[in-house]
Amino acid sequence: MKNAIIFPAVFLFFCSVSFGQTVNTGELYVSPFTEFSTLSDFENKDSGSFFNDGITFFYSNFDNEGQVDYYQEEGQSQFLGFAPQMISGHGDTYFSNILFDNNSSGTPFLLEAAINAEAEVDFRDGIIDNRHYGGSFTFGETAGYKGVSNNSHVDGPVMKTGNTSFEYPIGNKGYYRKAGVTGIETGSPTYKATYFLENADAQYPLLSKPDIIEGINNAEYWKIEPAEVDTELVVTLSWNENTTPGFLLENPEAFHIVRWDEQQQLWVDEGGVVDEWNNSVSAAVSSFGIFTLATVETRDVLPCQLAVYNAITPNNDGQNDYFMIDQLNNGGCAENISVKIFNRWNVKVFETENYGKAGNVFDGYSDGRGTLGSDQLPTGTYFYILEFEYSTAEGAKKTYQQQGYLYLNGN
Repeated sequence: MKNAIIFPAVFLFFCSVSFGQTVNTGELYVSPFTEFSTLSDFENKDSGSFFNDGITFFYSNFDNEGQVDYYQEEGQSQFLGFAPQMISGHGDTYFSNILFDNNSSGTPFLLEAAINAEAEVDFRDGIIDNRHYGGSFTFGETAGYKGVSNNSHVDGPVMKTGNTSFEYPIGNKGYYRKAGVTGIETGSPTYKATYFLENADAQYPLLSKPDIIEGINNAEYWKIEPAEVDTELVVTLSWNENTTPGFLLENPEAFHIVRWDEQQQLWVDEGGVVDEWNNSVSAAVSSFGIFTLATVETRDVLPCQLAVYNAITPNNDGQNDYFMIDQLNNGGCAENISVKIFNRWNVKVFETENYGKAGNVFDGYSDGRGTLGSDQLPTGTYFYILEFEYSTAEGAKKTYQQQGYLYLNGN
């Protein structure tokens, strides 16, 4: 026998049902270990407060003009439909755990409301469309998700609050095409990402580029918008044989991330490190906005010959005990070498300037400025950004950046 819904004495509950519709005008509370179902439309009026700490099933349309929230994170709201479901309303809508499961149409969830998600979102089945309905979908600081696929994601913008790394569960026209951001260090900024399965050329001319950029993706792009811009960011984009043009897929090892620069009105190369195992490219970007993938010219002679040894075994045997950068007897061509290192979740674990001087090296410990602490890091693959200054033959100072992966064996 299922538990009954319990309303504490301090709560008032005014709920009416007409033609199968559930309307709340007072204070409705679903306590832990209880279940509440609405087979037809659910309306929470502007005078209504609905708090869910149990399990609530919404089988039809949902409209909130008042307050929807929770006290305990164990509660779950499940949207289970047999026809398209409108999720609407101008009220404050906060869910803890959410389940979306409806395969009645191509985009069964029509999002007009502003959903704020905490804990976990389960994208079991059904695309949430806020691109065409004007709603918003925000993940809180500790929120995550599972089950995302071509059949279940958010078609439209997704926002994430907080300074943790995040991969956005976004897509368009039936394709899930994630994008990730990381390296956010200060405050609680909110980043918004949207994927577009369309040619960017009409708004951002693809021929407006330097010669080093050979071919730009003419079928898809991503837009990443921050609430504040004075912060470091690493962007990860993915490629997919169903959406990424074939002329690019012929040479994925040459992929870089490119960004449309509004001031210069051209595409600029942000660099990139290719992960062919996960079909992704990561780059430390200099600004925000419109991003896509491109292939770049790789025959240019790079300044200051450097040898980067990307294997570290910090066991004090005198071999590969630290991340070694060798200038190959070039007379100190590279000046003011700085190094930043990120873990697999793209959290910065090491940062320093004047790398290699006075024992200032990365030896498997997160002892750089602005990092996680002074603990030995676990075995795994890490992402590095190396930057230095050099002088041209004419005496001008320039900056060069190199990105790549390194492997740390801490055993």
